[in-house]
Amino acid sequence: MKPAFDFAVAPLRSSDDSISLIHQLKLLKHPELGADLAGIVANFFHEERRLRELKEPLLIPVPLSGKRLRERQFNQAEVIARPLGTALDFPVLQALRRVKDTQRQATLSRKERLKNLRKSFALRVRPEVLAGQNLILIDDVFTTGSTAQECSKVLRAARPASITVLTVVRA
Repeated sequence: MKPAFDFAVAPLRSSDDSISLIHQLKLLKHPELGADLAGIVANFFHEERRLRELKEPLLIPVPLSGKRLRERQFNQAEVIARPLGTALDFPVLQALRRVKDTQRQATLSRKERLKNLRKSFALRVRPEVLAGQNLILIDDVFTTGSTAQECSKVLRAARPASITVLTVVRA
């Protein structure tokens, strides 16, 4: 399957240390780590030519379901995106919403992840807000790409100039 996004990048590869950081953020509920992770991503942004070449991008955090947001009390993608937007002077836009509660992805195979997320996202803004824009989808971890794919399919319908996926960790 061809990705609906143009490319995906991350400053960190999956390791015990990087996964520990993500677990501290999400599972141990330390949203203040979002700023530290955003700093890592901001430094990487300046090093990665394809990112530097994006003109006036919009940062779009991957949304959580209402249920998961109530459980965790914060969206990990948003606590990374907000300080990243400040550091890079890019706007952060809540352009997507989760329309379906889904099973946790961590224990699922790639095929199960794609099925689990199908039709889970919708636009939260008018398509013309995104048309012709360079969009950067922000999340914590890129594992199989199923979340990025589903979000990007929804964003692609708005006819943006490009969609880039930027995560902290790539598995």
